[in-house]
Amino acid sequence: MWELGGKVGDADPVPLFPCQKMLHIIALIPES
Repeated sequence: MWELGGKVGDADPVPLFPCQKMLHIIALIPES
C-alpha cells in the first residue's frame, strides 16, 4: 500500500493531493 501511495505521489504534480489521499486511506484502516 505504501508503494502504491508513493507511485501516486510521483504521478501527481501536486504533492498535497496524494498526501491527503493517503491520509484518508490510513484513516479508513482500523487500528488493530
